[in-house]
Amino acid sequence: MVSKPFIRCACLCGVLLLTGCNVWNVIWQGIVGHGYYQVTRSSVVNTISSMTKDAIDLSALTTNSVIVYTTSANALYGKLSFTALSSSIVTIMFETYNTDGTEFSGSNGTQVAAGSSFDLETGQIVGTGNTLADFSFSAAEQLTPLNNAVFAVYSK
Repeated sequence: MVSKPFIRCACLCGVLLLTGCNVWNVIWQGIVGHGYYQVTRSSVVNTISSMTKDAIDLSALTTNSVIVYTTSANALYGKLSFTALSSSIVTIMFETYNTDGTEFSGSNGTQVAAGSSFDLETGQIVGTGNTLADFSFSAAEQLTPLNNAVFAVYSK
């Protein structure tokens, strides 16, 4: 005989799977072990050698893929993931770390419009040509590093 808690759990998992709920993605990444919440500052530091100034095609990645970075202004490390993507806007969650590993800045739902530049230290959209900008987002769904910032798609 199947227990009621098992049936409830199976029903909840089925609903999450069928709705495409972002919660399911977070749970799955937690099970797999290389999602946004599992990437620490140490993980980011270990990927420095793979970071480049090359543009990243977000449309080629899955939602909740993790991108690691070093900021342009103070060379702080961090991670970001996008939770929604279109040619006109990307919604990101990010966390930039102090040198001691504590959070310097972060957000769980910042929207960046195509043609905008973003500073991952202040967590704000900045003007084009701003020397604090870490990346720009284009209508071609490209994340392009700016100034001295470098990025890499995280892989375990």
